[in-house]
Amino acid sequence: MKREFALYVCILCCLILSEPVFAHDDVSSELCKLENDANKGYVAHDRQFLSRLFADEFVHVNYRGGTVDKQGEIDFFASPKLTMKAAVVDHCAAHRYGNVAVVTGINTWTETSFNGNDLSGAYRFTRVYVWRPL
Repeated sequence: MKREFALYVCILCCLILSEPVFAHDDVSSELCKLENDANKGYVAHDRQFLSRLFADEFVHVNYRGGTVDKQGEIDFFASPKLTMKAAVVDHCAAHRYGNVAVVTGINTWTETSFNGNDLSGAYRFTRVYVWRPL
C-alpha cells in the first residue's frame, strides 16, 4: 500500500511540475461537458453510456479510501436502488499534459439515495483522462 501511494504521489508531482498544455480552452470545456454528460448518465441509469465512458482499467477511489472497478461503478449507477433527481458539476477545470488530462470540480447530487441512505450533497472530485486511439 505504501509503495502504491508513493507511486501515486510521484506521478502527481510530475504532473504538477509539468507545464500544462492548456487550461480553460475548448478541450477543457469539452471535458467539463463530458462530466455533466456522465451525470446525466447517472440520473438516467444509462448502463450503455457509462460502459463506453469508463476504461476497462477504471478505478474509483471513494471518500473513505475504498475502491470500485468499472463493473462495480456501472452496477452502482445503473442500480434501481439508486435514486437521483439531479447531478451538476460546478467549478470544473481541466489541465492537459500530453495525452493525459486532469479534471477537478464539485459534483452536487440533489435528492439522491441508495437503498434508502441519503447521498445528497456536494462532492469534490479529481478525474484523470487519457486520450487513446479508437
